[in-house]
Amino acid sequence: MHNTTCVPLPATNNRAEWLAQRNEGIGSSDASAIAGLSTFESPYSLWEIKTGRAPIDPPVDKTTERLREWGNRLEPVILDATADDLGVGIVKPEVGYKSTKHDWMRCNLDGWTEDGRIFEAKTVHLSQRYKWDGQIADHAEIQVTHSSMVMGADRAVVAALIAGSDLRVYEYEINPRIQEILFDMEQKFWHCVESDTPPDVDGHARTIEALTNEWAHTPQPREVGQDEVQDIWDAWMDADSRKKQAERDLNQAKAQLAQLMEGHDSLATGERIWAKTRRGKLNLKRLQADQPELVTQYTRPRSMFDMDKFKAEKPGVYAEYQYTSINPVKEN
Repeated sequence: MHNTTCVPLPATNNRAEWLAQRNEGIGSSDASAIAGLSTFESPYSLWEIKTGRAPIDPPVDKTTERLREWGNRLEPVILDATADDLGVGIVKPEVGYKSTKHDWMRCNLDGWTEDGRIFEAKTVHLSQRYKWDGQIADHAEIQVTHSSMVMGADRAVVAALIAGSDLRVYEYEINPRIQEILFDMEQKFWHCVESDTPPDVDGHARTIEALTNEWAHTPQPREVGQDEVQDIWDAWMDADSRKKQAERDLNQAKAQLAQLMEGHDSLATGERIWAKTRRGKLNLKRLQADQPELVTQYTRPRSMFDMDKFKAEKPGVYAEYQYTSINPVKEN
């Protein structure tokens, strides 16, 4: 690979070194968080990681651990299958790269094609398939756009393995306008990191979690001027009112559609499908009322965390790990 826009980063020996190196700049996964398209991090929670306020590699649950493991295991399989599909060689670089113009711009490629294209591999859960119908999912588009700015590439190949059996391969021309917008967002974010200035907060779940994780939970109120909070409080009340009305409207529309369907699995006008039924979780309460003997037959004992005992015996630890929510107080 001969490129004047980037240089290779030093090789790392283990995951800890690799993560530390990634934290010295902005990588492609970081880019999707900065753009507000990551389910894992928000700009604020990412800023906490980059500035050392939050751990680089916090413990994860077993489900997330398995997803990571199988994503890593399947990545070379997806690479080989894509190379066969396109009839082009693809290799995975052994090191990461950084921009020669902006030291903070980094990327670790899933692959590089012999004709100079970025390769990105994704494993996708069945529930997320709709994001890949006829297009590259937004977060993946942002990731290859970021990598293209580091590598000086103008094309990419993105392959998504959906539910372990449906491989979708997309050949993508990098959009210069998206590059400009993304670069501006990243540059502003990295300035926040270097100046130790938090970025604006958003409504992402990770932002709320990051903001409340380190609270001292002091019972006394914090005094602020009314002009600091009134507009925020008003916006909250307005959004809450609109949300409740939207939920009522949505439920009414669902009921009206159900009435029109009259027990059929779908509602159609010729080839136009207006609504479909979708089977969900078992209504255990209804089954218990109608056929209690079946519930008894299929009930098995299972180990459960004794929340009440834990709370009583370890109140300090319980308080430390409680979720924290913010609730506006309505005027009297």
